[in-house]
Amino acid sequence: MDNSAAPYACDICRSLDDIEATHQRLQAKTLGSQQHALSALSRLSEAYGSMWQDDFDPSKPVESKYFLFESQAAQWTEIFLEGLKTGKPMMLSPPSSVAESLRVAEPYKVEERAWLVLFYGVILTAVRAKDPTDDFTATRLKHNLWLAFNDVRILLEPSDVNIQALMMLACHVEDFTSPSLCWMLVNNACRLLQNADKTLALTFGRPPTFHRALAREIEPPPLKEMMAYKPHRPPEGMPSSFGAHHFHHLFLLSRVMGDIWQCLYEEDHSLHTIKQRRKELDSWYFEATKVLEAALLVEKPFLSETSVRSLELGLRTMHSGYLYLSILLTRTCPELREDCVLQSREMLCLLEDMVAHSEEVYNGIIWTLLCWPFTPFLTLFGEILTHGASNMREARQSLEAMKHLPAFLSQMGERNALARKLEVTASTLLSHAQSIIYPPTPDQDDTTIPAQAPVATPLLYEDQPLAGTSDQDIGHLYHNHGIDAPAIPFSEDFLTWPDDLFGGDATFDWFAWEKDFLA
Repeated sequence: MDNSAAPYACDICRSLDDIEATHQRLQAKTLGSQQHALSALSRLSEAYGSMWQDDFDPSKPVESKYFLFESQAAQWTEIFLEGLKTGKPMMLSPPSSVAESLRVAEPYKVEERAWLVLFYGVILTAVRAKDPTDDFTATRLKHNLWLAFNDVRILLEPSDVNIQALMMLACHVEDFTSPSLCWMLVNNACRLLQNADKTLALTFGRPPTFHRALAREIEPPPLKEMMAYKPHRPPEGMPSSFGAHHFHHLFLLSRVMGDIWQCLYEEDHSLHTIKQRRKELDSWYFEATKVLEAALLVEKPFLSETSVRSLELGLRTMHSGYLYLSILLTRTCPELREDCVLQSREMLCLLEDMVAHSEEVYNGIIWTLLCWPFTPFLTLFGEILTHGASNMREARQSLEAMKHLPAFLSQMGERNALARKLEVTASTLLSHAQSIIYPPTPDQDDTTIPAQAPVATPLLYEDQPLAGTSDQDIGHLYHNHGIDAPAIPFSEDFLTWPDDLFGGDATFDWFAWEKDFLA
């Protein structure tokens, strides 16, 4: 082995050790159905290998494999450069030689493939936003994107452009990236940052890859260095601090999230610890909201309606994230059950004001936007199953809040296939919750919900398994709502779920759902 390969060998050895240690730790902490999170990673890796082998033949010249798009290349390059400019100083701009190669439709001349990953990722998102039905162009762009990404250096070499490409691909190219691929790419980008001595701890609705102490040792970038970050495009020359403060408080949130994950995954969490973590979360949210609302108040008179809506979306996204984290904490304690239910309703009621197009700068990562709401949704569903009959007023309030998720997914489904599939599952669960609160009578159509619901017989008692409902009954329910039961993930056995519906795991299992939805 020559000396130039030695650093990679060391990194690979360390990575293998880390993987083995993580695998052993997860095996010790996961039980039953949670084990398929690990197997999902294995299946995903095999899928990537298969896709790359099918898409790329190294025996043929690379330039013959790219679709060149000569007529659109110049226009697309300007869109790409303008998009990166909007993200300054967080996003780098390509060298002039790279920009020129893209402009004249010669991608095979670009030596750093990460620039091609960025280019095709940005353009794929733009094309989908302009015309969601243009599958012909989108398919060719995805082909080019896979071809550009088929370079192991992007995953191994800790350069700024490689990290930027991984983060862009993971977080913003929703037409290409699946939930677990997103998670894996972000974690790989974090590993590259660590090797580049720019450690960034990122937690993503799962136990963190890196210990929280890494993030605590690194101060967030100074605010003055982020003041150039103005993605909402205020008037030229106008001072604007909203973008910088928004980014700064997300850095601070990552520390709070590290403490929350430790509480939920690494400790035998007690009521005292959970209340302490919740107090830290509340403190962060109060300070972040105070600063961002003040910035919005100052800048609002000088901004366009579009820019104002963008900033307001940023505030709602932050509020939604705060509620999600608080729900994760409160749902683990019976003493905090009421708080959990109230915040679950509040988070679901926010959803329809958070629908945004894929080019919106403050809408967060698409997978969190689609999947996080299922945590409060399933929390309320479990409440209706286990306590609905004993408190009909509360159950009806929960049901009204649950209705917001299918409506939200329906709107998001106009541009995202996973949202359309998730909508079917959410609608199915909602229909079942309705049948518990408003059970049909013999002289009444099954799909009709009475204005005044009769007193319901409990469908599921806390100390008794489900009785009186057969598979035929559930099939009848699906038929009445025009739903194909075999197409619904978990539809065959969701009535056999335990009383404590999702209390055993504080987070929504993205891998399990992806296995069912994206197989």
